[in-house]
Amino acid sequence: MAKLRVRGDFPTIQAAVDRAEAGDVIVVEEGVYRESVIIEKEGISLLGEGAVLVGGLSDRNSDRDSDLGSVEVSGRRGNQGCTLADGFELRRADRICIEGFCLREFDSSGFFCHDSTRIVIRNCSVENCGTDGIYLTRCEDVHLFCSDFSANGVCGIEVHDSPDLLAAGCRVISNGGNGIYCGSRDSAGINLRGCEISRNNGAGILAEGCNIGIIECEIMGNVMDGIRLCDCPGSEIKCTSVSAQWENGCVINSDRCEISESRIASNEGTGLYITGDGCDVTSNLISRNGGSGILLTGIRNYIASNTVTQNTPFDIVRAAPNNVIKKNVTCNDNPPLNFCDRNPSRRE
Repeated sequence: MAKLRVRGDFPTIQAAVDRAEAGDVIVVEEGVYRESVIIEKEGISLLGEGAVLVGGLSDRNSDRDSDLGSVEVSGRRGNQGCTLADGFELRRADRICIEGFCLREFDSSGFFCHDSTRIVIRNCSVENCGTDGIYLTRCEDVHLFCSDFSANGVCGIEVHDSPDLLAAGCRVISNGGNGIYCGSRDSAGINLRGCEISRNNGAGILAEGCNIGIIECEIMGNVMDGIRLCDCPGSEIKCTSVSAQWENGCVINSDRCEISESRIASNEGTGLYITGDGCDVTSNLISRNGGSGILLTGIRNYIASNTVTQNTPFDIVRAAPNNVIKKNVTCNDNPPLNFCDRNPSRRE
């Protein structure tokens, strides 16, 4: 195993990557690096030395920024006046670890990963890129730890045909489209744990055709729905707060999903809208939503032991038969199938 130093031993990150062999560690010294980096290797690590710089960068202050002890890979114009597409592009890479980088203002994505496996990205930030913070396609076993994806043109995190993604302790904020988008059945096994997903211009999380777990996340203030699951059977939402979306809190267009121990509150639309069948909804607090607390149009759903209060106009709307609704605490009108037949009881 060798340790390669950028600026100490190599002038650019790409030069060090090209020389590295399996087991090598590339230490990138503090400074500003205007380059795109392509990785087609296995078993190498890249480590940014010093604190990560998060903030604006312009040509006139790059010398000052270099003195801050930070590593930044920037997509602004390089020495030849050419803009750069992606920050780090991983092609058929395996067992790659990237830690401690700020990627900013690339034309496309900060990270673009395809046909790669066992990737770890830790303590990085990606902001103000033209499309996505990170784009994954045909990747497997990617882990994102304690990284920020903010103010990118499309999505913070976009995933296609990439199973076994874990994002833990990440912040996905103020992106131009959805905060996180996951698509296709080949993306099964996606897990989000302890993430903040807020103020995105689309949905907080939009998943289509894949299985997803959302655990202990904070989803707040997105322009569209907080969580929208479309054809994602067996997905789970647990111990998660979904609040203050401009539209609905959670829309579950999927079967056999589990929603438990979560807080769904103060959304402009419906708190929890279920069109799927066979979902379990237990031990949640669903309150102060503007389009009713729970709206059921699917069947065979089990709604029990929830506190559903102060929603407008109704706490629970039974818009379909054959749902089990019991032991829920409610405080305003709770209509059965037709809204004219109202049950004013506080506990079912």
